Amino acid sequence: MTYSPVTIANYFIQKSIDEKDLISPMKLQKLIYFAHGWHLALRNEPLITDAIQAWQFGPVIKDLYHKTKHWGNSSITSLLPPQEVIDFSKGTLGIESLDKETISFLDSVWSTYAPYSAIKLSNATHVDGSPWDQVIKRNGGVDLELVIENTIIQKYFKERAEAARQTKVRQTAANDQL
Repeated sequence: MTYSPVTIANYFIQKSIDEKDLISPMKLQKLIYFAHGWHLALRNEPLITDAIQAWQFGPVIKDLYHKTKHWGNSSITSLLPPQEVIDFSKGTLGIESLDKETISFLDSVWSTYAPYSAIKLSNATHVDGSPWDQVIKRNGGVDLELVIENTIIQKYFKERAEAARQTKVRQTAANDQL
């Protein structure tokens, strides 16, 4: 199922509040980017409805940026209001709409990426060959409204998943020889 970015944002915001580990708007953007990328790779479908754009500090969901920019570099301390007009073609909105499988998936993303700072997560999106890097290089730099296509994101994260699988296979084989 595909969700509104606000739904996914509110899940991570609520998690940060519950764990007393508040997150900034930048960190929220990166958490959603990584969740979306892994969702595309592992489930073959987008997690969020909105396009991800290549901005100076990495991948950004434009509408979510505008909903959180008043926090600046500070921590987000409350859930985001749902969209005023519910458009079900844009995905479901409330946290309560998340199914158990998606919650488990988001919890896994949280446990993997939440320990890192917003800057470290941003830097991870800028590595050579990343979707952000590919789009920036293809277009000669950062420009407004520069979309990172889901196909690029999916391919990149599928490659990361395969590399991790191959590493695990090699480690298992090495352990078996001991």
